[in-house]
Amino acid sequence: MEDPNRAPLPMVDELHGIEDRRGADGTRHQNPRFRTLKGATIVWLTGIPVKCIVRNLSQTGAKIEVHNPIPGTFDLIFDNDQARHRCRVVWREEFNIGVEFI
Repeated sequence: MEDPNRAPLPMVDELHGIEDRRGADGTRHQNPRFRTLKGATIVWLTGIPVKCIVRNLSQTGAKIEVHNPIPGTFDLIFDNDQARHRCRVVWREEFNIGVEFI
């Protein structure tokens, strides 16, 4: 649940080059997301694999908890079935990132 007292995000996050694409309902999601608690690994060409937790999931993206620096694009590999998704970060917030599957 989003904090109603939190200031709205800017239209463009100049630090990360990320657009605010929230809809009329105040969320950024194109498809319904379902809470989950799945282990996964983030991998990219020049980095060491990083373990993470997928907190919610939809057909088009996910919310991921991660405690390491992560690039703007990477592959997400789920621990249980080794399913692999190419991801692009669309928002960052302390230890959480929102990704779009590309």
